[in-house]
Amino acid sequence: IGLNPLAIDAQPMPMVRVSPAYPQSAVVRRIEGFVDVVFDVTETGAVENIQIVHAEPEKIFNSAVMKSVSRWKYRPKMEEGVAMKMYGWRERIRFNMEK
Repeated sequence: IGLNPLAIDAQPMPMVRVSPAYPQSAVVRRIEGFVDVVFDVTETGAVENIQIVHAEPEKIFNSAVMKSVSRWKYRPKMEEGVAMKMYGWRERIRFNMEK
């Protein structure tokens, strides 16, 4: 018996990840940090309803994260072979200086 890979339930899978630009003001001041972001993944794999839920330090990286995450693409969540919208997907995006 062969398994139909489309029939298996699957979580969204990242397909395209655009890295955020490191803000020049943070580079100059050698600031590192992270941003926790929550978003929905549509049936077509697009990202929408992006919300920043936590950032260290606050606000410095938010704009860069919003810009990059809006361009991400996913293979959508599948349930019984049907693409479904996924609500509340959470990611942490880190900003680290080259050592």
